[in-house]
Amino acid sequence: MSKNLHTPSEGSVLKDLKEEMETTTGTTYITSFASNIHRIQTILTAARDLNRFVIPYGRSMLKYIETAVEIGILDDFGIVKDAEDKSIKRQKVVLLSGSQGEFRGTVRRVVSRQDKKFKLKEDDKFIFSSKAIPGNEKKLAMLYNDIIEQGAQLITANEKHIHVSGHPGREDLKVVYENFKPTHSFPIHGESLFLKAHVDFVLNEKLSENSEMMLNGDSINIAKEIKLKKTQDQIEPVIYHGADIILERERVSERRKLATQGSILVSFSKESVQKFKPSCEVTLMGLPTIVDNEVNDFKIYVSQLIKDNKNKTLDEKKEEIRIATRRFFGERLGYRPVAIVHIC
Repeated sequence: MSKNLHTPSEGSVLKDLKEEMETTTGTTYITSFASNIHRIQTILTAARDLNRFVIPYGRSMLKYIETAVEIGILDDFGIVKDAEDKSIKRQKVVLLSGSQGEFRGTVRRVVSRQDKKFKLKEDDKFIFSSKAIPGNEKKLAMLYNDIIEQGAQLITANEKHIHVSGHPGREDLKVVYENFKPTHSFPIHGESLFLKAHVDFVLNEKLSENSEMMLNGDSINIAKEIKLKKTQDQIEPVIYHGADIILERERVSERRKLATQGSILVSFSKESVQKFKPSCEVTLMGLPTIVDNEVNDFKIYVSQLIKDNKNKTLDEKKEEIRIATRRFFGERLGYRPVAIVHIC
């Protein structure tokens, strides 16, 4: 639920979007949520009025538009063209997915000059017909900087009325409740702070006889009576990676350490450890190249360490080497990398 009393109509953004397209001398790049079919329709309407072709770009944008046209809830006015169409010479509108700066998103690819079809030019304009979802502000700020540094013009919802929220205001919600007159209300989707505010709003305004906040894992039993069943144990989020394989939380923590600290792999053979002059292989990953010059000194250092601990077990030696490796490189780097030791 929005904190505002009313959410402006989608139709209210047409005027500014149209003006921004009309004043672009080059290509107009526009990004929005691909699932916001109403916004896509507004953009298509503005482009039609200006006699400009629209090129949807990005897998999700293409899929949503194709599906919406197929089921009859979106009119493309016959102005939608394929990115491969080389016949479009005049000003055009490129409608991009990836409005939140996603790592592999289309917006990021175009802005970072990694796209094969579209390159930003100084007479182009980049319009963000969306707002940052909390947590994405930094990613988007970096993209904004990149767009400006390339000489293109940047337009966001901070400068022009080109975005309205998809969340209803309090008075909008009130209209919905008064029309449907529910006996039970279970607000879902959103931060707990807003869910609680929604529940309080419903009860204070007497819009429903019952209103309760649901959390992850809760369920609703619908029989003669409608009851909310609270879960006893909160269910932890599950992360899927690659071929739908679950990645355990402790493994995510390991990846984070590897990404932020780098790693050092030290390998000995059992026979080498028993020798008077043990030898090892050292691999540095994700560390500044300046420490490459320290590897020979490190090998001497760790060889002496093994000699000094010759009466310890292999497992004890392995742990001594791991600690010493982190200490040795930590003194030179100012932080301690992840150290992995193999004696096999």
